[in-house]
Amino acid sequence: MRIAGMQPYFLPYLGYWQLIHSVDLFILGDDFQYMNDGWINRNRFLKQDGGWFYLTLPVQKHSMREQIRNIQLPPQVSLYKLLNNALIQYRCRGRAPYFDEIYALLLDTVKQIETKQISRINEVLIRAICTYLEINTEIKVMSESGLKFREEQSPDDRTRELCSFFHGTEYTNPIAGVHLYDPATFRSSGLKLKALQSHEIIYAQRDGFEPSLSIVDVLMYNGRSGTQALLEACTVTEII
Repeated sequence: MRIAGMQPYFLPYLGYWQLIHSVDLFILGDDFQYMNDGWINRNRFLKQDGGWFYLTLPVQKHSMREQIRNIQLPPQVSLYKLLNNALIQYRCRGRAPYFDEIYALLLDTVKQIETKQISRINEVLIRAICTYLEINTEIKVMSESGLKFREEQSPDDRTRELCSFFHGTEYTNPIAGVHLYDPATFRSSGLKLKALQSHEIIYAQRDGFEPSLSIVDVLMYNGRSGTQALLEACTVTEII
């Protein structure tokens, strides 16, 4: 059983989907502490006049140590309007080739979301895009699993406990964060630690290329089959 996990990001970058695609079970870590200026409530989109901008979902006032799952949109905020305003950037000044399909996919999904809970909003969007891309990885939500970490646990301890809880035999992490773990500790527990390295990816946008944007950008310019091909543009290696 190959396992990976990340916080439930808002329409995250391509590498997030490569990670989901590379494992059998993906855990949405919604019970970690919410961090301002992270990726839970924002991502980067292409601007119609060039460059990129942040689409940021506003959040209600909360404590500094609040868990992600308790973060809410203000009651008066319309997720539909916010996302629509970001998506129409891809209709202007050179229509993205898959605009109609992706615009309908995302807004039809958002229309069905009634909650203001941002982690739940992100979960629904993640599941919808996985379905669209035919990613069959099982997705579970940490806060619904019954597994509870202790504050004093190290990243190694938490990850090994997560693998034990879900009967995992290997854990995959983006390569940028693999330094947080000790491979020897994993080996002593009978687990493999693996790192996912995304390849350099460039595809046709309007003018030039803006890297590391939301998955929305990838979908707008590559569609289903093109994005499916890009899911394979990565290398997963065991850390010894």
